[in-house]
Amino acid sequence: MIKKQILLVEDEVIIAFSLKSRLEKEYNYNVTICDSGEKALDKVNIYTDLVLMDISLGSGMDGIETSKKILEIVKLPIIFVSNRMDNETMSKIESFSYGYVNKNSDLIILNSAIKIALKLFDSMQKTDDVFNYSINGICIFKAIYDNVGGKVIDCEYLKLNKAYENLFNLTQDVVGKTIKETREGESQILDFISFVENVLYTQKAKSIECKLERNEQWYNLLCFPTRNHSQFAVIAENITERKLSLI
Repeated sequence: MIKKQILLVEDEVIIAFSLKSRLEKEYNYNVTICDSGEKALDKVNIYTDLVLMDISLGSGMDGIETSKKILEIVKLPIIFVSNRMDNETMSKIESFSYGYVNKNSDLIILNSAIKIALKLFDSMQKTDDVFNYSINGICIFKAIYDNVGGKVIDCEYLKLNKAYENLFNLTQDVVGKTIKETREGESQILDFISFVENVLYTQKAKSIECKLERNEQWYNLLCFPTRNHSQFAVIAENITERKLSLI
């Protein structure tokens, strides 16, 4: 079995070598030690499976800044191993961390965190692959509500795959923008927003067929809510040939 490659970023030498020795001996990991954020950026690569990151790393970059820079280089799970557990610190890492383990915890707890993080990361990677390489167009939106009656008034692009870009002649530049901003003047926009509002209100997936005036193409749109009640996903398929064959 291939050993998992762990990068341990810890500036306290005794702690670092003790942890490396026990992780390799008891759990068969291959652990590389870096005592600074700068060295970690040089060492991390596509073969690194996971990073164990201390938050306080001496006079250089701290663990939080180092982690963000690592994620710009390669996608991987990062677990923070530290004694800093204040609310401010936790709020800074919760959006990208795969776990937090106190330095004083038993090794079995750290190993459990490592195994969970690796499984979760693998699962998320498979989900990303399905999203990115699907032959159907997929887009994640965020509904924008008015401040009075809670009515959906627009939809913001959060994430779209290449197939969705090609179907609707879009680019990744639309992320962060809204449908009304990118499709100004198109009559179907209000119909789509009303359709979305119904999906979010009922919390049930629904599909609709529509023809876009600007390109005379027919599409089937399957819309379904996500766990975040303000977000929803759309799976789109061009059905023009099928519609024309029925004429």
